[in-house]
Amino acid sequence: MLLLTRAISILILITLIISSCGQNVGDISNDQLIQKIEKRIAYRSELIKDFSCELITNRLADTPRGEMDSEMKYTFYKKMPDKTKTEFIEGVRNGEKISKEDFGNFRNRRPGSNQEGQPRQRDGQRRDEQRRDGRGRGMFNPGRQSQFDLTKYLSGIKIIAVEKVDTVDTYKAKIKIKNKKDRLKELTLWIDKITFDVIKLEGKYRKGERIESGSLTNKYAPVGPDGAWMLTESRNETFMVFDTPMGEFEMESLSTSTYSNYQFNLNLSDSLFVEDK
Repeated sequence: MLLLTRAISILILITLIISSCGQNVGDISNDQLIQKIEKRIAYRSELIKDFSCELITNRLADTPRGEMDSEMKYTFYKKMPDKTKTEFIEGVRNGEKISKEDFGNFRNRRPGSNQEGQPRQRDGQRRDEQRRDGRGRGMFNPGRQSQFDLTKYLSGIKIIAVEKVDTVDTYKAKIKIKNKKDRLKELTLWIDKITFDVIKLEGKYRKGERIESGSLTNKYAPVGPDGAWMLTESRNETFMVFDTPMGEFEMESLSTSTYSNYQFNLNLSDSLFVEDK
């Protein structure tokens, strides 16, 4: 009986230890980490009212028609909490220079139209729908290079380790994304133990209608006011399968965006963010 009692006590102790480890890693719990990050985000919103930076995107895709590459330069603007704008400066696509006029003509062209803006004839409703929602523009879709928004994922954080990233002590945390409509299925974060800024982020894309697999990696640096960590590099890798009237075709693409030359608190006007006609 004594041995049985001791065995039960040991099992209870082990269970408590495992449970404790699931809630706390190092000196903080999952809930405490969420609160610290939310507090830091609120403080940053007071600290940084707006900013601009230089954005350079490099894209390389391996398609059935061969390799395609581009380098585009923009000025990126953000006004807290959610106004963003990407202003094209210059670029090169497959060795050919792209001017502001060329870029403007591309953006203003109606989906499903030719270079003169006249409707193209397309067979099949599916292909027309793909063009209307932006699919098929591939790696040259100018898009909105909006920086990653972490706030909607915070509730799922689970600390898994304490690690150093370069010389910075961080909490390493995982987030399983349950929303099946979200493009991401999983995130791994490295969070500065002092500032509670995210200094590195890795994500995995969910398999969807076009994406078979893919990953996202963001890197940050303490270049903002009061040592705020700001995005400096974003890397996207995707493997896609497209369903076309001629059958399926595959495309691998790599996109790298670099953010530099930040300027803060410029008192940006709301009119800057009005969509160009």
